[in-house]
This record gives sequence, C-alpha cells and structure tokens, in this order.
Amino acid sequence: MTRSILCIGFLLLLHSGLQAQWVVAAQDSDRRDINGIVFVDDRFGWVIGNRGLLLSTIEPAGDWEPLEAGIGRANLKDLFFFNREVGWMVSSGGRLLSTTDGGENWRVMYELNMPKQGLNSVAFASKKKGWVVGTDGRILHTSDAGRSWLRQES
Repeated sequence: MTRSILCIGFLLLLHSGLQAQWVVAAQDSDRRDINGIVFVDDRFGWVIGNRGLLLSTIEPAGDWEPLEAGIGRANLKDLFFFNREVGWMVSSGGRLLSTTDGGENWRVMYELNMPKQGLNSVAFASKKKGWVVGTDGRILHTSDAGRSWLRQES
C-alpha cells in the first residue's frame, strides 16, 4: 500500500511540473469560431473558421495574415496541406477548394448540387489520392490529384 501511495504521489508531482504554457498567438476581433489549424513545418501554418476566417503565418509566434478563399463568408470546415503551396479545404455549401500558391488564391474543384448536403473533412494519402467525407455517409475519392471525384460506399 505504501508503494502505491508513493507511486501516486510521484505521478502527481510529475504532472504538476509538466503543465503546458499557452500563449495567445492570434485573436480574431469578430470572435469567429476556429474549425481547423495545420502546419506543414515549424514555420508555415493556416487557420480556418466560420464566416470566412482564413489566416496564414510564416512564424507561429509572429503575425497571422488574413487571406480570402473567394467564397464570401462561408464557414470553412477543414483543410489539408501537402507543403507550403498545395492545399485543400472544404466549406459550407458543399464546396471543395484547392490552392497551389499557399492559400493566396483558391478555386472550387467540386461542389455538391444538393443544398442540404455538406462536406466536412478532407485528407490525402499522397498528392494524387485523397478523400472527402460529408453528411449522410458521403465519401468522395480522387486518384488523379483532384481533377475528378467519385462517390465511394461508406
């Protein structure tokens, strides 16, 4: 029993000494919800959120620069970047967008034609193979770097 108490005491002491220190890196004056953040290395990162929130940085402790996705104040739901230039993002309205210049310019690569349906998340296993998932068990798959998207059974 003394050994158990000693182990628990050590774990509590260890836990109290390893508390994370959080620092506010950026704050949105419009108080929009943040839905995603991704860094491709220790410098380059992006943040997305509701009502068109899209920011990028080249230094995590530095300034966050606003970007435009070109789709108004849609909710930006998820994003995925391969490197500093090539990225993918899903937004409300069932849109899938891509960029080849680090988020400076985005273009809609796929859009659902059903207004009540949505896309929620995007991921790629390689530059050519990727998946998008959405409402009602929707799964879309590409094997040609996003030029075409095929429905896949869930």
